[in-house]
Amino acid sequence: MPAPMFLRGAAPWRNTLAYLESGSIIFRPLVRVFTLNYTLDKPDSDGLRRFIFWHLAQIQYKNPTVQCVQFKNTTPTPFVSFYLSRPSIDNEEKSEEENYEIVHMDCYKKTSNEIHDSIRRVMGKSELQQRIDSELTARLENPA
Repeated sequence: MPAPMFLRGAAPWRNTLAYLESGSIIFRPLVRVFTLNYTLDKPDSDGLRRFIFWHLAQIQYKNPTVQCVQFKNTTPTPFVSFYLSRPSIDNEEKSEEENYEIVHMDCYKKTSNEIHDSIRRVMGKSELQQRIDSELTARLENPA
């Protein structure tokens, strides 16, 4: 019997549910789009390429409302961008450009672990906030 479709590829265990749930980066609610810009052939992008290999599937699983986009070979230096939704204080009509804010993070010659830790520290929820959110969802799912 052939292996299921998700158990094929370079590292099929990355698609198992246990691996996807072990991810530790859960973005704050204001993050809407997460972009990764890197080159395939330069050693300056090795850390970001390894980050993508090990952690991108976990980020996509843990953050279903965030769009993750990869741009390959478009810039000479690797970086990560976050597009944050800006809450509107009043009910003014604003153009699309005014409704979000962009945060760039440089990944030039950083290791995969350094990139992971800085993304988690800058745009991720804290451990306390994750625990509070999980307790609230558990209460909402079980009214008893």
